[in-house]
Amino acid sequence: MTCLYQSAFIATAGFAAGSKRRLVKNGAFPILISSLDFPFPDDLQHKAVYGLSNYNLEHAEAFALLNLAKSVALVATLGSGLLAGILVGTGMAEFTARGLPESSWVMRFQLEDRLFAKAMPPLMLGTLLALIAASLLARGNTRFALGISVLFLVFVLVVTVGFEVPLNKQILSWTPGSAPPTWQHVRDLWLQRHLLRTISSVLSFICALIASARIA
Repeated sequence: MTCLYQSAFIATAGFAAGSKRRLVKNGAFPILISSLDFPFPDDLQHKAVYGLSNYNLEHAEAFALLNLAKSVALVATLGSGLLAGILVGTGMAEFTARGLPESSWVMRFQLEDRLFAKAMPPLMLGTLLALIAASLLARGNTRFALGISVLFLVFVLVVTVGFEVPLNKQILSWTPGSAPPTWQHVRDLWLQRHLLRTISSVLSFICALIASARIA
């Protein structure tokens, strides 16, 4: 009796559009057809199985794409947050160091620059690439937020390469204790430009954070 009821149920579901849709979505329709070998017309059975295969495939692709977008956005957000934190911390430290005498300040700056010259380029470029990839995978307002984040980070790179790096090279050429009389002007100019890129980096992080929250 149980098999008879199951067969009657499948037959009704196969010819009723609403029931067919429910069975196709939860995966019961083709499994029952296959296991019970119910004599549906070939074209109806083919359409049911083919339709479910397309549905599952599209669903799996969309789910995989969403997971990829989440992962890339998370990496981009972590990178932009780390970069913003480093720039904020550097700015605070350099502002505090303004009270140091010339020889101590120059020596301190030169030691720090040797470290940052190795660590910052990979972090900046890696974060930029991650943000670009995340924006390409995103849609709608999320893509817009990530695009704005990319623009802010590009501004950080422009200020760094175009203004900060030349000043860094100039300071690295000094001998502690024998810096030029304008060393304080150069120091303050470096801080002003660093403030610009720090603000831009923080804004980039905020935009990436908002986009990641929308994807999640």
